[in-house]
Amino acid sequence: MKQMQTMKNHLIILLVAMAITSCHREMSPWPYEGDKQTVTLQTRTGSSGGFSSLPSNCQLFVYNEHNGQTEKYDAFRDGSQNRYQVRLFPGTYTGYCVTDASENAYWAYDPADTPDNILLKSQAQGGSRDHLLGSCTMNVEAEGANTFTFDLERKVGQLLVVIHNFPEDLEDLQIKVNNIPKSISLTGNYDSGTHTVTASASPAIDGVSTTQLLVFPPQNGKSSSLTLISNAYAYLSDEYHIGDIIANKITRIDITFQAQPDMNIAYFSTSLMEWDQDTIKEEWDTPVPEPNEPYEGTGDGINLVENPGFEEGMDDDAPYGWKLDSGGEDKRVTLVSDNALAGDYAALLQGSTYLFQDIPVEGGTCYQLKMHVHATSPEVKWRYWYTWMLGSSSLSSFSEDIRSSSYQYETQGYIDALEGKIVRAPAKATRLRVEIRTYAGTPLYGNGLYVDEVSVERIIPYN
Repeated sequence: MKQMQTMKNHLIILLVAMAITSCHREMSPWPYEGDKQTVTLQTRTGSSGGFSSLPSNCQLFVYNEHNGQTEKYDAFRDGSQNRYQVRLFPGTYTGYCVTDASENAYWAYDPADTPDNILLKSQAQGGSRDHLLGSCTMNVEAEGANTFTFDLERKVGQLLVVIHNFPEDLEDLQIKVNNIPKSISLTGNYDSGTHTVTASASPAIDGVSTTQLLVFPPQNGKSSSLTLISNAYAYLSDEYHIGDIIANKITRIDITFQAQPDMNIAYFSTSLMEWDQDTIKEEWDTPVPEPNEPYEGTGDGINLVENPGFEEGMDDDAPYGWKLDSGGEDKRVTLVSDNALAGDYAALLQGSTYLFQDIPVEGGTCYQLKMHVHATSPEVKWRYWYTWMLGSSSLSSFSEDIRSSSYQYETQGYIDALEGKIVRAPAKATRLRVEIRTYAGTPLYGNGLYVDEVSVERIIPYN
């Protein structure tokens, strides 16, 4: 009996071993790094077998249609100027080679994405790099030659912005170009969404600043315009329409700063050539920026604020001539007579209330600003928040010096929040939004912020 049980146990062990061995023979061997093959990417452009400024590495995306997975590799140059190498497992893939995009910041990518959903992103600050893109079917074989040719196409256009008569002390000039596609897919389709690309103008040499900016070309009939902006000078140029931005071509824009303020765009001309030569030439004249420092002087006595002392009553839910912001219900402004600085009334702001008025101004002109306020308790939380405007567009980057840098609280009686500040309107400003704000925490009833005697006056300079 014991002998029979022993034989039975041996038989079971033998059957299990045979099953394991059989399964092992039927399973595919586990892949390991030694299975990978050296793959050579032969790259070329349409005009030649290579190019002189090939990056040291490129990004290779390999899409396996069988499992729907995409893998990304760094492919490194193998010594020649138009060949990269990478190691891949045997298999059939669609490969996508992209230059100058090794950082993750350039990609919107998930391994489960198909190539049309893997996006190379345009950089909003400083522009893009010299991105070239090409694809190829890759049948990687064990011990095979495994050399595949990628025909690369440049996917960016170059803006060559040449500024003449560049002011010596203009150090923060920014070049802004709008309607630039946000991304391009591995299959070569540009994004329909757009953004604005900004680059700093290069330092001038002998009065000439030359800036190279690489961008994705506008799509679907859209065109771009270029704007110059300086925060230090509170300067905003006109928008200059750019005739064409085309992939693999250069648009050269010559801008000349002129002292005459009435000069604007004089003319522009267009001509087409190949990459590495001037492609599209456009020439403009524009007024030179003037320093933004206000001159010394005094107000001319003509207050541009409508109903500055709140003596003309209410118009619906705001004092006559003034408006409330459109957000929230916890806002309240009333006219009171018990704490006026001058006249019969002051405005009392309670809750989270933004009270404002838009005043016409002239660009480049100096104004004196005053606003008298009285916060009656520490729980009243407020700021003054003035904004230069171009039409209905905010020029917020020029408005920092006419805004409270932090929250303000209780005051000892009335104070002039602006302290009679004299400011120069930016060159393109058409309006000044005069605004006073109270914030959450300020009681909706009871204590609040009293406002009276608001003024904006044009400055008469001292002789």
